[in-house]
Formats: sequence, structure tokens, C-alpha cells
Amino acid sequence: MKNLLIISILYLTIFHASIRAQLLNSADSLSEYTLDEIIITPDKFNNYTYSSASSVEKIKKEKISSIPITHLAELFNYIPGYIISSVDGVGGLPIISTRGFYGGGESEYLSVYLDGKQVNDLLNGLVNWNFINPNNIDHIEVMKGGASPIYGNAAIGGVLNISSSNLKKKYLNINLKGGSFSSYGLSILSNNHYFSLPYNLYASFDKRNGARNHSNYKNYSFGGSILISSGKLSTFRISTNNHVIKSEVPGPLDSETLFRNRSFSIPYYKFDINDEQRYNVGVIFKSKFSEKSSIDLSLIYNKSNLNNIRTFMNAIPIVDPITFAQIGIYDTTLYGDTKRNQQKINRISSEIKYYSEIPLLNTRLILGGEANYGSYNNKYYDLFNGFYSDYESNNYHEEILSVDGEGNRLNSALFINTEIEILSHLKLFAGVRYDYINDKYDNFLPDSSLKISSSAYSPKIGINFNYAHSKDYVASIYINVNKSFKAPTINQLLDFKELNFGVFVPIGPDKIFQSIKADPFGNTLLKPQKSINYEIGTYQMMQFSDDLNGELSFALYHTEVRDEIDFDLMSFKYGNINESLHQGIEAGLKLNFKSYLQLFLNYTYTRAIFANGTYKNNQLKNIPKHYISSGLSYISSIGISAMLAMRALDETYIDDENLNYLPGYIIFDTQLGYKFNAFQLILKIKNLFNIKYNSSGYMINDEQYLFPNAGRFMSLNLVYNY
Repeated sequence: MKNLLIISILYLTIFHASIRAQLLNSADSLSEYTLDEIIITPDKFNNYTYSSASSVEKIKKEKISSIPITHLAELFNYIPGYIISSVDGVGGLPIISTRGFYGGGESEYLSVYLDGKQVNDLLNGLVNWNFINPNNIDHIEVMKGGASPIYGNAAIGGVLNISSSNLKKKYLNINLKGGSFSSYGLSILSNNHYFSLPYNLYASFDKRNGARNHSNYKNYSFGGSILISSGKLSTFRISTNNHVIKSEVPGPLDSETLFRNRSFSIPYYKFDINDEQRYNVGVIFKSKFSEKSSIDLSLIYNKSNLNNIRTFMNAIPIVDPITFAQIGIYDTTLYGDTKRNQQKINRISSEIKYYSEIPLLNTRLILGGEANYGSYNNKYYDLFNGFYSDYESNNYHEEILSVDGEGNRLNSALFINTEIEILSHLKLFAGVRYDYINDKYDNFLPDSSLKISSSAYSPKIGINFNYAHSKDYVASIYINVNKSFKAPTINQLLDFKELNFGVFVPIGPDKIFQSIKADPFGNTLLKPQKSINYEIGTYQMMQFSDDLNGELSFALYHTEVRDEIDFDLMSFKYGNINESLHQGIEAGLKLNFKSYLQLFLNYTYTRAIFANGTYKNNQLKNIPKHYISSGLSYISSIGISAMLAMRALDETYIDDENLNYLPGYIIFDTQLGYKFNAFQLILKIKNLFNIKYNSSGYMINDEQYLFPNAGRFMSLNLVYNY
């Protein structure tokens, strides 16, 4: 960390001096920047990006549509600090990691909000990215690093605030698309007014036969919002977002099968599916008492019905016939256990925020409180278990109910946040939040009843110094320190499913196979993982000439985590891994030449290691150290547009011992467009050169199980805008 700090200080000094030497006397003021956008995510105050004390970025609709992506989650491949892997090969089942926090599809380290509504799942904290229609997005604010002092539980890796269409603009958007793997879809979006009430309606359908066997996908989404004004100072916004999705899950491939056929799905996963219906409605009320004080109220209701099937594979140990202690492994044979999980979830969330300005003290203040209550019914059914040949030749038998329980989680919080202008261009940010989480669970099968509670204080302090502010050059440096936390999810605490393990018992010269029940996945003794986060960074905007301007963001962070929660693939149980250390650099450069040529270059360095224990100083699994993304885009005056994007990823370890790794790779994506009148034709090509790589993986019994990419993917979109 000491070396990184020295590098950052040298960088700031050299960069500042070189930019001042290069600046030209321009008659134009700063324009076409993203760093001078108004953002609210870091502190819930309106602020310019360069005036915040956090690493934050605002991405507008135009930028989203210009990047060659086919799923919203893929956008984060082009944001410093984020890395995306895919379970199905084409991005439909993404896993997002940030700053060395990788949930592996079991838990999320990001808090994600859509129009003020949190969309993380109640039981596992995951985000189904297909729930969010990218055509209905006005902008996204991305905040990196610990954010619990503002957003509470789970915001240990960052926060995403997604805002849907701007209701003040009238337009109609129709998007018809088709592409590789028999994929096609239709999206319709309308912004209009009903008398004097602005409203938004959208609906979309996507279908894909899949890049691999057993990876078909179908998604319906629909929703909208309406804005109701009550006088000049008050507004109601009522919105709803809904989707129905069914996707097959192809699972990983072992090395031998991967070499023979990358599109195969091994028989163990022949039943695995995600079948979900999620419905979301919310009301947000904003009222100004004066120009210097206001109050915001929100009330959100979520309902989810989930019916998912998943297969778990485990190595087959040889055990002592008396003690049942493991004395060996029975070759490389694996034993599969397939279970169906049925969940019914209802959640209601509310928030109140009071905002006030105190001019005499040069202070802005927010006081607030939250209350979130969710109830659920959770059932598991045993469907099938056996060896490879059993799955290959048989279908599952009659379902047997193995877990039946219901519970609820109450999360309440109070927070205060302040911004004080100490001197001209010098701001101090400070705040603290208190969270209390209470879980209650009643299990009917097996019979049990539990109550678990936890609480956390999350303070923060930050400084932003806007040390240069002219028509040609704006620059600031910031420092912040905060504490964040992630409570165990309901699944991590209270998942009572028990795997059917296969074992061999030596009886004389023979080994007899037996099936036994393992311990439950959940661990009621889990402690919340807590972090202390240090960050220093800079924002810089430069006007080099009348035609050329640019901006740069740079962040250096150091995060110490205690009791990080991990899933052990050998014991199939959640546990705290004591301590980990997350350090890194995130840098982004953007250059704009006139109105038709843009360049961006991002670099992410992530050192995420065990801080103690057997694997001390080893890199955490599935976290590459180096990642680069870049893009060059061109827009002509006759309607032709083009972008070429590149992603380069370092090698990635897939075991705690750091003995097995995935090779690094370089991928090129491109997008070509032609606009004529109200129509636009867009061709997207992902993985232009058809590079074969694996996005993530894990080890079982010294064998690699990997998630392969899909190869080249092409999509043709016909867009109508009116």
C-alpha cells in the first residue's frame, strides 16, 4: 500500500504539471463533459461529479446505446473497477465483481436501485439484470467502494442508481432485433402526456435458443411511470417494473469435455432452470418547503415468485466405516444432487429524507430513516441424484419435499449526512448510519425456530479540494474514509437444504457405495463482514483547444475486510474467512475531438488477497489483477456511426492455493450504425475475432470446472425513434 500511495502522489504531481504546460488559451468554456454532470448517489446531495468525495461516474442514455452490448450488465465491462463474467456464455446470466468482491452468483456486493426502488433479492441479495430494460434508461450513476454510511447493508462494493426515461421528453422508441443463436426480440417504449400528466410505458420480449446446449432463454418485461404535480413544489411519481423470465442453466464444463465441445452441457445440469416472476411498484413523493429545504418520501412494494432447479456436484470420498472420517477420494467420479427451490416473497420498503441548507454555516444536511420488511416462504424438493450415467439415461423421479419454512427480515436504519464548505472550493463530507437487522424463521420441515439479529454503525468522512477552476481546466482531489458492512443474506444464514452426498465405505476388499445427508448450507453462526475503506482520487477536465477536450478520473483504494463470507465447495457450507485485503487502482481517460470522434481508455488493478491463515497473501478466486478496456467511436454528419471496443483481462486464479488459473485474453467488440430519417440500423458484433476463453471457474477434486464463452455473437437492430 505504501508503494501505491507514493505512485499516486507522483502521478498527481506530474500530471498536474504536464497539463498546465499543455493548456492552450481557448475562447470556449468547458463543454460536453461527464464530470460536470449533476450526480446524487455519493451523498444524496445534488453535486457535480468533480465535487464529490467518492469514485463515481454518470453514464447517460446516449453512451449506453453507443457501446456494443446486448445485455445491460455488459455495460460495466467498460467502467473502471468492474469485471463481468457470464454463466451462459453470452451475458444473459452475468456475475459482476467490483474491487475484489466476487459473489460467484451466490450473493451480491452491490446495492442496486431503479427509480429509488432497491432490486436486490430479499433472500440472496442478487440482482437479476434482465429485470432492467436498457431501452428504458435515462442514465446510471455508478459509485464504487464502501457506501454503507448512506446505503446500509450490502453496499460494501458499491451502489448503482438507475433512472428510467426522462418523463419531460416526448418520444416513441421501437427496437426490433435478431441475431446469433436464433435470438430475437422486440421492445416498445413511449413517453407522452395524458392531458398535463407526463407518463412512460414500455414492454419488451427477448428469446434466444442459447449458445450452448440447455441454455434457452425467454424474457418478458413491462412497466411504466406517471408524474403527478401538486402545485409548483410537490410531485408524485408512481412507477412499476415487472418481468417474467425462464432460462435454462447449462452449468460448467470439465476440462476434457470443454476441449471436445465448448457448446456442450454435461448431463448433471439437464434439469437446471431459472423460472422467475418479479413485480415491483413504487410511489415517490417530493415536496419543497422552500428553496433551501425539502422532504422526500418513498413507499415500495415487491412481489416475487421463483421456481428454480439447481444441481450440486461433489467429489465422492472414501470414509472410515467406523468413524466416517475421510480417508481418501474415489477416483474423479462426481455425485450429483438436483433440487427444486420454490420461493414466494413479499417485501415493502419505505424511506424518508429531510434536506436543509444552512447558509450561515455553509452547510447542507440530510436526515433520514428507512424501514424494510420482507416475508417469504421457502421450500426445497429432492428431484434426482446419482452419477454421470444416471443423469445421462434417466429423468428425475417423484419430488420429495425436504425443506419447508417461512420467515421474515426487518431492516431499519437512521442516517445523517452533511456537506460543509470550509473554504472556497474546499468541502468536508461527514455522516453516520445505524442499521438494525432482525431475522425470524420457522421451519416446519425439519422442525426448528430461530431468531437472529445484528446491527452496525457506519461512519464516513471525506474532503474534496477543487484546486483548479478555469474555463480551460477544472481539477479536484478527494480523500475519504468510511466503514461499511454486509450482513449475511437470509440464504447464507438459514438455507436448510441438505445435500445427498455419495461416499464409499471399505468393507473387506470391496468398497460399498452409500448416500448420506450433509449438513445444511446455511450457517446461523455467521458474522457480518465489515470493512474499513480508504480512498484517494482525482477528477480532471481539460480544454486543449476549440476542437479537443478531455477528462480523467483516478482512484486509489485500500480496503481491510474482517469476517469475509465465503462458500466452501468441499464442505458445501458458508463460513467467515477471517480477513482479506483489497487494494487497487482505477483510472479512466476520455478524449473528445469536435462532435464526431471520442476515445476512452480504462485501467483497473485489483489486489485482493487473504490477509491471514493458510493462504495468506494469495489472490482471491476469480479476481484478475489487471484489466483494460478501451473504445474509439465515430459519428459522421451523414448518419454513419462506428465503435471499436477492446477488453484485455489478466490471468485469473480459480483456487485458494493459486495453483490453477484461467489464461488472460483480449477481446474486440464492434458496433456499426446508419441513421436515416427516424430509423437507425445497428449491427453489433461481440468477440469480433471469435476468441475462445473461459470467463470463470472453480475446482472440485483437482479437476477444473469452467464456464466457456460463446464465441462470436452478432445482433442486428432496427430502431425507430419519433
